[in-house]
Amino acid sequence: MIEVIDIYVLCFMILIFSIIQSCLGVGILLFGTPTLIIFGYSYIETLWMVLPSSIVISLTQILFDRDLIQSKKSIFLLTVPALAIGLIIILWSGDLVNISKIVGLGLLIVAFIRQSKVLNTYLSNLISKRSSVYLLGTGLIHGLSNMGGGPLSILMSSLHKSKSAIRVNIAYVYLFFGSSQIIILTILESEAFDVNYFVFPVVSIMSYFFIGKPLSNYIDDNKYQSFITIMVFIYGFLALIDVNTYIN
Repeated sequence: MIEVIDIYVLCFMILIFSIIQSCLGVGILLFGTPTLIIFGYSYIETLWMVLPSSIVISLTQILFDRDLIQSKKSIFLLTVPALAIGLIIILWSGDLVNISKIVGLGLLIVAFIRQSKVLNTYLSNLISKRSSVYLLGTGLIHGLSNMGGGPLSILMSSLHKSKSAIRVNIAYVYLFFGSSQIIILTILESEAFDVNYFVFPVVSIMSYFFIGKPLSNYIDDNKYQSFITIMVFIYGFLALIDVNTYIN
């Protein structure tokens, strides 16, 4: 069981990352995963805490903009099985894999992708010429590290033009990602679930309606994207050096 004081701190984290996801389409997994790992939670505990919140935000975004959803079936047929393989590998590997370093590496890759025009162009070409390879890679990355949001954002940006369409299609795929991960965790790691985790989706949905959604209309997207990239770099560095070992 997690302590009461931890619940308050965790709720605050979920609140902040839910606001980010409400505005951008990614946030709870992208920042929540490394934050909780840095604070000393296991990868399995982290997934149980962030996935339900991500799912409810995604579901809410879909309900409001469902007419903009255009994701192709091939996206799910290729990414979800790869995701399942990656997650099962991590769950079965136990302490043999340093998940902090994997997440840190994943974040740095996401940061470089967001920053580099050359890399963005290369990945856009890969999407158009070898989409199957790109989709398999995205699913595997997400299964191994929960960091599939970066490649997924590039994919949706190449398929859709408007910010709203990009955001809701990311949310649509995220919903399938999160649901698949929850199913696998329920089968293999249900004992890691804590009943107190039910509070996090409630915090997420409240932050979406009362803060995130209204705020998204007033945000300068370019400045916001730059801020997110800087934060991803910082988080990637902290996770890669496994800062939790120094804190403890």
